[in-house]
Amino acid sequence: MDFGLVTASQLGGLNEVEGDLCLDAKGDIVVVRGVDAIVQHIRVRFNTFRGEVFTDLRIGFPWFEEVFVKGVSLQRVRSLVERTILTTPGIAEVNDLTLNHDRATRRLTIRFRARTTDGAVINSDDYAPFVLEAA
Repeated sequence: MDFGLVTASQLGGLNEVEGDLCLDAKGDIVVVRGVDAIVQHIRVRFNTFRGEVFTDLRIGFPWFEEVFVKGVSLQRVRSLVERTILTTPGIAEVNDLTLNHDRATRRLTIRFRARTTDGAVINSDDYAPFVLEAA
């Protein structure tokens, strides 16, 4: 089996589930690289709860410790989100960050633009939305 390196745009819609294991048209495993890999890393950081990784309990986003608490301010959540994006390897700066909190549906949508260390621009609108839903 051959491990190839591709960008998401090269997959041509073959990856049904964002962040899932992907096979190319020949059935070979492909590994996302470049800007798409950085975006995937950001998504993984938001999807990992602090304390979930038993080998290092500091890893993960503090959803339960700081976000899912009574009276948390959207400004505090924004600060945590910005820090998470900014400290992701490959990110040089966050140029724009918008959080849309819909209390009725209990959804938080994260939109951002960031510059990578090699000068590329990541626009979150070019990817599947970063959405947190609390049931």
